[in-house]
Amino acid sequence: MAMDAVKGSEVLSVQSDNGGRLWEVQLAEPDGAEWLLEVDDSGKVSGVKDTGQGEKARVMGISKDARLSFDDASAKVSSAVPTGRSPT
Repeated sequence: MAMDAVKGSEVLSVQSDNGGRLWEVQLAEPDGAEWLLEVDDSGKVSGVKDTGQGEKARVMGISKDARLSFDDASAKVSSAVPTGRSPT
């Protein structure tokens, strides 16, 4: 699972690329550090990028204002797009 690549992180966003064969997962650590992961359709993390110190304040604002957990958001998307696939 992508979140295992950055322990203690929360999912901020998930975006599908290449027709669902590649996923970009944006994670945030509790201190606001942001990570971008590339995940293939088997769930294997193929790339991890730290976005740097400059993004911390922005990420903390996003995390603080979140209204849904990743699981709740995933369930809503799955019900709206039943043919969709998840990277997890």
